[in-house]
Amino acid sequence: GTWLNARQGANLGVPIIYGTRRTGGHIIYQAMSDDENMLYIVYALAEGVQQTWTMYIDDGNGVMVDFDSSRYKSSIVDVTSIFSGSTSKSLAIQHLFRNNISTGTSAGLVTDYPHFLNGLGSLWTTSHNCKGVAIEGLAFLYDNIRQFGNLAKAGRGQSDYFETEAFYRNGVPKIEFEMTGIALLDNTGATVSNSSDPSWILFDYLTNKDYGCGIDDALINSASFTTASAICNVESSGIDRYSCNIILDSRASLIDNIKQILSSCNGRLSWINGQYYLQIDDEFTGTAVFAFEEKHIIGGIGIVANSKTERTNQITCQFVNPDNSWEEDEVSWPDKNNETSLYNSFLAADNEIPLKKTLTVNGVTNYNQARFLAKQACLRSRDALKVTFKTTAEAMDVIVGDVITVTHSTPAWTAKEFRVRAITLNMDGTCSISASEQVDATYAFDYIAPPAASDDTNLPDVLTVSAPTALTFSETTYSGISSGGKKIRVTLEWLRSDNIFVDHHDVEFKKSDDTNWTDAGSTVSNSMVLNDFEKDDFDFRVRAVNSIGSKSEWYTIEDQKVQGITEPPEDVTGFSVSNFGSNAIVSWASPTDSTDIDYIQIGVLREGS
Repeated sequence: GTWLNARQGANLGVPIIYGTRRTGGHIIYQAMSDDENMLYIVYALAEGVQQTWTMYIDDGNGVMVDFDSSRYKSSIVDVTSIFSGSTSKSLAIQHLFRNNISTGTSAGLVTDYPHFLNGLGSLWTTSHNCKGVAIEGLAFLYDNIRQFGNLAKAGRGQSDYFETEAFYRNGVPKIEFEMTGIALLDNTGATVSNSSDPSWILFDYLTNKDYGCGIDDALINSASFTTASAICNVESSGIDRYSCNIILDSRASLIDNIKQILSSCNGRLSWINGQYYLQIDDEFTGTAVFAFEEKHIIGGIGIVANSKTERTNQITCQFVNPDNSWEEDEVSWPDKNNETSLYNSFLAADNEIPLKKTLTVNGVTNYNQARFLAKQACLRSRDALKVTFKTTAEAMDVIVGDVITVTHSTPAWTAKEFRVRAITLNMDGTCSISASEQVDATYAFDYIAPPAASDDTNLPDVLTVSAPTALTFSETTYSGISSGGKKIRVTLEWLRSDNIFVDHHDVEFKKSDDTNWTDAGSTVSNSMVLNDFEKDDFDFRVRAVNSIGSKSEWYTIEDQKVQGITEPPEDVTGFSVSNFGSNAIVSWASPTDSTDIDYIQIGVLREGS
């Protein structure tokens, strides 16, 4: 939509057009005739040789450009007058155009076309070659009455050309050009039938020395581009899976323009073994390049799911829609109205929190293709696990984009498919691999029945923690300082939760008749000792807590009697009485087992009693 208005300025680049797009052009010249009755405008339309284009005036019927062998042409356009409603008296625009020639000499735009509109005025000469650029010049007649003298000189009748009112009283009409851009060649030099094929568009931009990167063909892995082209041209109900109809800014950075082309097909450009490879993810059939097992993996394995900031339950894709006058349009997936059940299920899985993002693709002009890109982006944000691991040098046979399988007992994977995103050769001769989950259902184009979904990963849910079990209680006594006697020690033991992410356990207790629990503390083990306990009936409970703070249910045992000391103290030894006048001193030996003595009872018996 941003390219529909005519642009002006020396700081703007000439557009690069691939596929079919509509543009307002870049005005590079404006002048008026000496009598100020003619306005001349020259538009630079695009870099390179264009296949064809159509000019539209005030959103009306198009005027088709018919190129001849010299690549320049002049004609008169019939435009209906806003005053008379007649086309017979309104030959008011002279239409001159010239497609690109990048080498040699050129006569430029026609300047001496034998008609009363008289070319583009005296300031535009044959020196204005505009090599390498497709251009169009228009001469606008303001008032036919003023032009009457020229008509008589040309031997034309007044009744044929006389206009009673100034034709463009309200200003110059809106001019747009619907361009079918650069003709594409494949790596063999053969013409590509589909001029909106993203693969060969990228190939042209990478190799073109005038407006592209100027990369030598030998540095392009043509086989990967051929494979990618086959993926793009898979049809469903007459619609290619991917197409690219794009306008690139020649002054933008090369990498930004490459990214815009790649965004139309979810492609990636990789530098592998001295060549550029184009890779487009697709459904996978056949045998994986390498089957990784635990014997190939050195150390641990890293598994990362998409975070909340990456996860979405709806993607809106913005694109340029030719059915909407080439203005910006959008499509969402899953659509709240058309895919209500799926949308609601995604929303429910995300705790009813809307997680929405917007994707802008400048090269997509088809509703279903834009919807397909939105679908891929949404499903990838929900289902694509990422895995990283270090492996032996055998993995050097793998390149970025290959599909591998991983068999590992921890996440219960058996030949689970992943697509390699990065591979690094380490100093010790090992390799580090980063890969993302291959989910074929993501790449099922609209009118095609989706393949079987990939098996879910059997990883524990970090939000769900199983409780410990088999909590048991026992009591013993222990000795403190000698004057303190024996005290009660309670020991609690349990079976640890089977959740591998458990970080610690919380323990609480209370008297059986109470309602409030007392915090006994936390422990990383599966037991806890509580010293200096009191006698009564008690309830005890324990729960597991994982590394992100998620807690299990409590496991509780009730009415556990803490009895305390149940054995009688030892007999008193060393008992003696000493008589000092009217006083008697009684003494005995201290208990050897530090029995917790409540009190000493002394009996006195008179003689003869």
